[in-house]
Amino acid sequence: MTLPEVPVIEHRIAHLIEHDQFRIASQAVRSFMNRLQRLNTRASGLPFADRNAFQSVLYNHLEKVLSRFEELESLGPHSGPVPIRDRASEAMHAYGVRSNKIDDCLERLPVEAKLATSAVLHRELEQALTLFENHRWLRNRRVQQNMPQSRLRWN
Repeated sequence: MTLPEVPVIEHRIAHLIEHDQFRIASQAVRSFMNRLQRLNTRASGLPFADRNAFQSVLYNHLEKVLSRFEELESLGPHSGPVPIRDRASEAMHAYGVRSNKIDDCLERLPVEAKLATSAVLHRELEQALTLFENHRWLRNRRVQQNMPQSRLRWN
């Protein structure tokens, strides 16, 4: 998946500010959180090793999106990624650390910039989820019951 470069992100944010579409931010945040929660719920039904691998990759993807936003001048540079050793708990922790840093920076922005940046950020995070939502491991498997078929009996 290709992530937009920083100038593209800045353009999207400037566009939202210019067109006064701030209510989009809360919709984007809510949508992202709902989709992430559904993905994690579906992943919880996987065997442990598969779930661990799946969540490690998922949260690494989300962290890559956050790293692009750390390059924005308005958010300022951060310390970089948290080291990960391919375990879901570490990947989730790294994502949480980075997300909290960005949230702290967003709090210092003017309201318009904060809302617009948040809207664009969560839309980009949503795009990262799309790759995983259709993963074959998470497809709803229909259980086929072994129902005995009735036989027609002629008297």
